[in-house]
Amino acid sequence: MTARLHHYVPQLYLRGFCQDPKRPRLFVVDAIEKRSFETSPRNVAAERDFNRVDIKGFAPDALEMDLAKFESDVSAALARISNSKSFRDPNDRMPVLNLLGLMALRNPRLREKFSDFQSRIAKMMLRLMLETPERWAAQIANAKADWLFESGCR
Repeated sequence: MTARLHHYVPQLYLRGFCQDPKRPRLFVVDAIEKRSFETSPRNVAAERDFNRVDIKGFAPDALEMDLAKFESDVSAALARISNSKSFRDPNDRMPVLNLLGLMALRNPRLREKFSDFQSRIAKMMLRLMLETPERWAAQIANAKADWLFESGCR
């Protein structure tokens, strides 16, 4: 079965903020809707198909499955850190620091900023390509030449 609900903040991390490990509940404040509620970590910081990949030869949830393995390593490291009350062991420290880095980079807000940047760059390139009829004709000629080369027609 393909995983569809992908967390950008791992449940293992969210569960650390729950008081009762047998019935984990989080107090959530939705700043946009201006309301608060309690829910399980499963329902927080997640989006449908957030980590989906559409690459030939890979399952759509390949990244999500690899992240699950990584999060399992982080969970074990956090347990050892908690038991030893020490953050000195680099074998335990590195997975935790990698988790923090992932959470800083893999979130909807940053993804939106990257997407906006890419969109602006694409529009600027298109504007440049269409600036004059001669430039557009050169673009078409280059595209045809590339297609002919790649298809083996010379």
